[in-house]
Amino acid sequence: MAKLVLPVIIPLLVWSVVVIWHVWKGRKLKIAYACFVLQDMAVAWLLICPNPYLYGMGTNTLLGIIVLLSAQAIFNLMVTAAILARLAARKMCDVPFDSGRRDFIRNSMFYPAMAGGVSLGGGFMENHQEQVLREIELPVKRLTAPDGYRIVQLSDIHLGPFFSLEQLSLLLEKASQQGGDILAATGDLFDSDEKTNLEAVRILDGYAPSFPDGIYIVFGNHEYHRAINGVRQRLSASRICLLQNNAVQVPGKALWVAGVDYPRNKETFQEDREKYHRMALRNVSHGMTAILLAHHPECIDDGARSGIALTLTGHTHGGQFCILGQPLFPIFRYNRGLVKSGDSYGYVHSGNGSWFPCRIGCPPEIAVFTLKAAQQDLEHSNRG
Repeated sequence: MAKLVLPVIIPLLVWSVVVIWHVWKGRKLKIAYACFVLQDMAVAWLLICPNPYLYGMGTNTLLGIIVLLSAQAIFNLMVTAAILARLAARKMCDVPFDSGRRDFIRNSMFYPAMAGGVSLGGGFMENHQEQVLREIELPVKRLTAPDGYRIVQLSDIHLGPFFSLEQLSLLLEKASQQGGDILAATGDLFDSDEKTNLEAVRILDGYAPSFPDGIYIVFGNHEYHRAINGVRQRLSASRICLLQNNAVQVPGKALWVAGVDYPRNKETFQEDREKYHRMALRNVSHGMTAILLAHHPECIDDGARSGIALTLTGHTHGGQFCILGQPLFPIFRYNRGLVKSGDSYGYVHSGNGSWFPCRIGCPPEIAVFTLKAAQQDLEHSNRG
């Protein structure tokens, strides 16, 4: 998602110039807004630059810069909405121009105060609030796994400046208290330096006894920004099951867990995704309930076409900036929450952390799924 920064920053830069030129005339305000423009450019460079620059900056300093950037973005959006609303009102209602009202808009502190408040809340409060617990019961047709089987999902933890190993331990402790049979992590967990990532494997492995049927993970795109060969080796020596275009049967259960790797080549994304899906399911026993783990939410469609009972994904962070649960920037086909397609379900996790430390209307979550036999199957069983 870091590559999405420039398409966001460039319009901000353009609009910054428009606002300062047409709305404000004071020289001091022009200088202040020019500083905001320079800040946008600095943060854009920071987010796409090599890792040493990012990790060399103090966490609080980086968080403060990003909160300021978010406040400016919200401020620009609010001013845009206000100007468009006034233009629409004048066109539709033939409202005469009122210089006094324009002066009020120009001099009002409401916009920067509101923008600053929302940004501070998203950066320092909501992004660090306690993980929300989502309990979801799914009626599954022809369920072969035990009725009441529980799956705990984590996703997009993004170890690094904004999610520490201590926070990972607290998250896993809370996840382990949900009575899950298995733990599924759907990518972008190992997003830090090698030492931190390897320690994270050790911490995760320590929670294996809390999930009697195992811990299963897949990689996301951010793992491939890091040196993950060491992580692979450490995982192979642990009790954690890394799934990369393959599937395993849960020991002693009529249940399969499959996982697909993240298709990294944009030019062949569709072809690679379909190929990975076929590879992952090639050995899955016909008629058994299967769960598919993936990072990209479009894999939900692949799971539905193959009759997968439940496909768990992440990647979107739930939209990260939402109003009433709806993403402000719905750039993915599936952005947040539960999706039902035929007899299959998919879920897009809102993420437990973030590489961009600001959430608005989209708190981090722990998702817990309980698989239940569908009602028609129960009725058929009772008649039998």
